[in-house]
Amino acid sequence: FASLEMPPMETVEELKQSGNELFKAGKYGAAVEKYADALAIEPENHLLLSNRSLAYCSAGDYAAARRDAEACIRLAPSFIKGYYRLATAQLHAGQLDDARKTLETGLGLDPTNSELRKLSKRARGAKPKPAKALDETTQKEAQELTQLIATKERDLRDAAARLQAAKRDKAKLTLTRTQIQHTSDDALLYRAVGKAFLADTKPAVLTLLDTHLKAADDAAAALAARKDALSRDITSADADLKALVQAS
Repeated sequence: FASLEMPPMETVEELKQSGNELFKAGKYGAAVEKYADALAIEPENHLLLSNRSLAYCSAGDYAAARRDAEACIRLAPSFIKGYYRLATAQLHAGQLDDARKTLETGLGLDPTNSELRKLSKRARGAKPKPAKALDETTQKEAQELTQLIATKERDLRDAAARLQAAKRDKAKLTLTRTQIQHTSDDALLYRAVGKAFLADTKPAVLTLLDTHLKAADDAAAALAARKDALSRDITSADADLKALVQAS
């Protein structure tokens, strides 16, 4: 067999750096997708949640920014930037009391933090907008939308993780096919059938691998389409929730 290396998959750090570059370029939606791909590999990485919260906030999706910041704080309660991210999202959403409480908690952990102190000053000077109590029907609709978003986000994380696995499977199949292609045509090959190994010809094994590769391609395409559809559903539900609250 020829000495070949597995085609490299993007690591968490590479995905994070790609997200950072897209964010710097003002491509916030694309940055969110890169951070989501990284989170599919490391779902409890609080730094990724912090970065995605910032990207969501910059894109104007304050509800999603808040959810990521809250998850960041749950995973890393001593990570000060998590409080900054959450308070920023809350301020943008007009949730002044919540923002002030978040900042108070963060400053309790790090009283000299300059970012929190500046944001706290801004929060103290902000004027609250007159709040209207949501009627029972609107409250129910808002709760249903919130639950829908949470479900869709779980499904999105699952689809992203499965897509990464499908890409790894395809890479392994591609490597195996390349190695077999380099063997002599009369080489005796074996393929696994359950727990047994059966002798087979090179053309037959290549045909079988091509079948598996097509199945892997189809699976990856289906998962990518599902991931995109879920992202659109979440964006739509977030917009519906925002419109519902603003109209009440």
